[in-house]
Amino acid sequence: CPTGCKCNHSLKLLTCKDSRLRRIPVAPQWEVHRMIFRGNHVERLTTQMLSSYPQLRYLSLDWNEIRDIEEGAFLWQKKLQVLHLSGNRIGHVAPSMFVGLENLTRLDLDANSITTIPPGTLQPLCKLQILTLVGNDVNLLPGSVFRDLPNIRRIALSGRKLSSLPTEAWRNVVSLRTLHLVDFPMERLVGKAFSDLPKLTGLFLERWEQLSLIPDDSFVDMNLTALSLAGGSLSQVPVWAINHLIWLTKLRLSGNPITSIPHRAFANLTMLQAVRLDHMHLTEISIGAFAHLSNLRLLDLSYNYLVSLPVRSFWAPISIHHLVLAGNNWHCNCELQWILDETAGAFIHHKSKLVCETPAHLHGIDMLEQQSYNLTCQGPQALITQGHNMSVAEGTLLQLQCVTAGDPLPTLSWFSPANTNHTADPQVNKMDFETNTKGRRYPVLENRTLSIPNVTDKDSGVYTCYVENEFGSAVAEISIVIDGWESDSSALADQVPMYDEDSTGKPANGSRMGQVDTGSLPQNSVNPIIVASLLGSATFLGVVVFCMIFLLIMSCIRPSHPDREEAVHTPRR
Repeated sequence: CPTGCKCNHSLKLLTCKDSRLRRIPVAPQWEVHRMIFRGNHVERLTTQMLSSYPQLRYLSLDWNEIRDIEEGAFLWQKKLQVLHLSGNRIGHVAPSMFVGLENLTRLDLDANSITTIPPGTLQPLCKLQILTLVGNDVNLLPGSVFRDLPNIRRIALSGRKLSSLPTEAWRNVVSLRTLHLVDFPMERLVGKAFSDLPKLTGLFLERWEQLSLIPDDSFVDMNLTALSLAGGSLSQVPVWAINHLIWLTKLRLSGNPITSIPHRAFANLTMLQAVRLDHMHLTEISIGAFAHLSNLRLLDLSYNYLVSLPVRSFWAPISIHHLVLAGNNWHCNCELQWILDETAGAFIHHKSKLVCETPAHLHGIDMLEQQSYNLTCQGPQALITQGHNMSVAEGTLLQLQCVTAGDPLPTLSWFSPANTNHTADPQVNKMDFETNTKGRRYPVLENRTLSIPNVTDKDSGVYTCYVENEFGSAVAEISIVIDGWESDSSALADQVPMYDEDSTGKPANGSRMGQVDTGSLPQNSVNPIIVASLLGSATFLGVVVFCMIFLLIMSCIRPSHPDREEAVHTPRR
């Protein structure tokens, strides 16, 4: 056995791994069918080095320092089927490099320095089925480069230096079954880019870090059984692009910043068996998200931000061989009980860790190891913080806050006197409603608060806060009375507007909910008030002057000595 190597005669195997050899040793006196020469320091391959190994079927030269391959270096390897050259420093390939490899079925050139593949380079490899070029800096691919491979079934290629998708390179390669495209810099996938590959069943577009858009026609007329869009920048599941792939059995969306899986996201993909949604930004799995996946066997939801996983998200009865849940923010209540005791017809062969984030008394506990816990839920409660009755000045801002409690967190709906329903999503803090034809804004739900700017008498009535979760419902009511600007001066109030015409919902006089600040009246209301005040003052002064004149006149007419008048009518004696 050569120095630095190990020999296995029965397997006809020669292993010279990590031996710091700079040359391939001469073959031993017995036939070698498999040779592993990985992790050495060979810099150049020559015909002489391999001439003593004509019976090789498998040759691994991975992770050497090969820069150059002599013309005809593999001339004697007529029976070689697998050749691994990954992790070297090969920068140039030419047709002469592969002469003699007419029976080669797999060629691994990953992690080299190849920048281009000249036309005709792969032509001697007429039986090649697998070609991998991941980790190279290919910046140019001739249009017919893969058409020289009539039996090719799988191609793996890095495209970080390519400015566009080289669709011509694989066009009409009718034998291709699997295509791996890694590290491409495109933001948008070209529509129908793979429609000329009739036998393609596996498409792996991975680590496209800028990919944010998948057009609806991207996979039209394709019969894919495996699709990976892992490591991109997709913000939502490309439902319309994938939902016609009815034969799909494996789907991977890992590593995209997707926050939710919507209802019926995979409705048409009834053949799905494995779905990987790990290392995303998931906060919610909608009811019915997996409801049509009766064949689902593997579901990976690990390392997201999930709090709950409702049993109604799945097809019933549930039969999952492997459910991966580690690395989430689980709120351990009764909604997760089905995972622990396999109620609701659930049967899970293998479950990963389910560590509680909340409630506080269960923080850090793995529920799958402590199955004695009985996880509970709580029906909803509602309370309007403003009480049961409230008066609000006309033209001011009305805000009603409904405090809720319940586990799981209940949904909330406000019902106004006009029987209008405004629903607040428990996961959403704010929802704006559209402006109607009169320009008046509908209520805004912010932190479960109902806000109505510039209230009028039409907003009077009973407001109802209705909350509901799976374990019940509750209501809270408040009666609202809208007070006029001044109760005894309605006509004047109609003439003096309280709001500017361009008001955005805040009173022009700065008044607050349920109060009127009379210290700062609108400017256009000052003149009428001054006139009214002057008229009142003038009237009062006129009355005073009139009374004084009247009293003066009367005092002049009346006699000054009443005794004399009585003496005039006294008869003489």
